[in-house]
Amino acid sequence: MRRAFSDTLTKVAGENSRVALVTGDLGFQVFDEFHANCGPRYVNVGVAEAQMIYTAAGMAMAGWRPVAYSIASFATARPFEQIRYCVAYPNLPVILVGAGRGYLYSTSGVSHHAADDLALMTALPNMTVVAPGDPVEIEQLLPQLFTLNAPSYFTVGRFGEPTYDALEPAILGKARLLRDGSRVAIIGTGEIANEILKAYDVLNKERIQPLVYQMHTVKPLDTATLDMLSQRVHTMIIVEEHVPAGGLWSAVCDWKVRTGNPCNLLRLGAPDQFALGNLKQDELRKRWGFNADAIAQRCRELWKARGNKTYPYVDVCVTTNAIDSRTPVVVDEDAFCRLMGCSREDLPESCVGMLRDKNLKFRYLTQQERDQHLLNTLQRLEELQKRQPSENQAIFQSGWNENYERCLADGVSWESLKPRYIRSFLCTRYQRDIIAPETSDFVDELFFIILTYAFEKYLGSFDTVYEFGCGTGRYLYMLSNVFPDKSLVGLDWTEASAKIIGLMKQQGKNIEGHRFDMLNPDSCFTLKPNSAVITISSLEQLGENCQPFLSYLLSARPALVLHHEPIDDFYDQASLTDKLATAYHRSRGYLSGYWSRLQQLASEGEIEILDARRTNLGDPYHDGASFIAWRPKE
Repeated sequence: MRRAFSDTLTKVAGENSRVALVTGDLGFQVFDEFHANCGPRYVNVGVAEAQMIYTAAGMAMAGWRPVAYSIASFATARPFEQIRYCVAYPNLPVILVGAGRGYLYSTSGVSHHAADDLALMTALPNMTVVAPGDPVEIEQLLPQLFTLNAPSYFTVGRFGEPTYDALEPAILGKARLLRDGSRVAIIGTGEIANEILKAYDVLNKERIQPLVYQMHTVKPLDTATLDMLSQRVHTMIIVEEHVPAGGLWSAVCDWKVRTGNPCNLLRLGAPDQFALGNLKQDELRKRWGFNADAIAQRCRELWKARGNKTYPYVDVCVTTNAIDSRTPVVVDEDAFCRLMGCSREDLPESCVGMLRDKNLKFRYLTQQERDQHLLNTLQRLEELQKRQPSENQAIFQSGWNENYERCLADGVSWESLKPRYIRSFLCTRYQRDIIAPETSDFVDELFFIILTYAFEKYLGSFDTVYEFGCGTGRYLYMLSNVFPDKSLVGLDWTEASAKIIGLMKQQGKNIEGHRFDMLNPDSCFTLKPNSAVITISSLEQLGENCQPFLSYLLSARPALVLHHEPIDDFYDQASLTDKLATAYHRSRGYLSGYWSRLQQLASEGEIEILDARRTNLGDPYHDGASFIAWRPKE
């Protein structure tokens, strides 16, 4: 992790000449590359941690972006007064880095133990606290800290720690899903994630599949994920290499008390005592019951303890009889917040009204119905033939012409703009399960509310919004009702699309249409200042040919790009329903390689990824779309 930290810091410093490194007689050889490339910006104050903080604070006041690096106990406890008054109180953008937190230096004695560092740092106002679990999280999270204009504390381990696979990228302030499952959630922070994943690998062989989350950002805490998990599991296990007070456990308990949430909590971690003796880190974890074996054992015990809880989510391949399929369920405000990973306070009133007015009732399928659905999906996969984007264009041209004629006859409306290929199904995907909606409009109406939420969350501050691949202009029509004064531009390959948008303009909408081929983008088409770009289920049709359009966006440099597209990278290959969805996605030749390219661009400092999440809603065969929000860096 230290090598990843050094390499990432050197890269960031190469892009920002105001980044500097201050150390307390540490980092020899680790920072050789930084010293070679950024020599004058490397300051070693010696064994003088208070002076290290004074120096970093002074540099921050002068406009620098200093990083203060030392052993975790020396970076937090020893200069705590200086951090409190010289960094946190004036809210200066100093990044404090603690190396070897927890009991990594266990045999060096209590002076080197840092099992209370999170408590010290989370207690300080203005302070963001981040504990990555592997080198990849170091690489993804460290650059994000430089976007904050406030102090932060960031931890790193030693050398040679393994990396782990995850189902989501590491985004500051958002818990990271490592493994999907049900019944029990295991939540860790820092390098203890590797112990948790060792436990998961053992449990998975026993057909026990808990959810695993890495809560790398301890402050501010991702309470939206906790709200969601409290509806999916009966118990959350909090694992931390920290004393009980002030760490992740304390933060989660605070959430539980403030919200009155009934979810059961269990803690595995260090006790309220000093680690005396000469035990190594793994020996301490074993003694105090938070190594992989102990985590697996407690999860086994809880796996059978279902209580009387009714779960609104069930994974088909794990437990298919947890819900009475005869009982109707409704997508209310709380369920919608879980679907979107947001808090109730973040939900716009417009969405609240629609959730109350629409019929969003459904039931879960019986085991027999599930089996039949899976068989139908397999049969559908056998029948599918991969189509090239050029083949789809003829289909869309015909379809949009149909919508144009309908708009001429009936007027422009949400219903007349509905593409003919949007079909109603007897069952559909919701929260990674298969459900039977009470009405045929369930997906369309819930999709409408999801887009309303996204539009209000992301697009309110922009003067102009461009939708590429706008098709019938249905979503621009919707956007014009959310923001009637905003300037809207629809772009699509077909002539019929521009003609439909012309009808909207005749109705008084502040909108214009242009022809634009996303497969062969016109580099001469420029975007207005303070503009946003959206794509909604249009990138998917580019398949593997998405690079030209991405290059266009990087050149056009909108202030924000918001995608609502199927992303096969977000599927969980350990889930049968997701495995089939991936096969369907690839059989249709949908979007491929786009997310990995965005991640690469983010790691290279070309763009900043603001959000990335599944919506967990779609047709019977795959999730309709996932949200990705990003912007080019200046």
